[in-house]
Amino acid sequence: MAAYIYDKCDYIEYQIGLVGQQVAAAQAALNGGELNPQQRAAGEKALIGVRTQLANLEKSLQFCR
Repeated sequence: MAAYIYDKCDYIEYQIGLVGQQVAAAQAALNGGELNPQQRAAGEKALIGVRTQLANLEKSLQFCR
């Protein structure tokens, strides 16, 4: 029987990967889409939020290791 030990640092790294994918997808949508000004503004606001989340996770990882 194998035991799993929870590692907070590993979980943060996993989250960074997921949020990084969200950043890439949001950026691609903004760059490649035919968006009206309201859609573009909403997309840029969402992208800022996701980038902030990514920066916070990276900061947490620095203190974790």
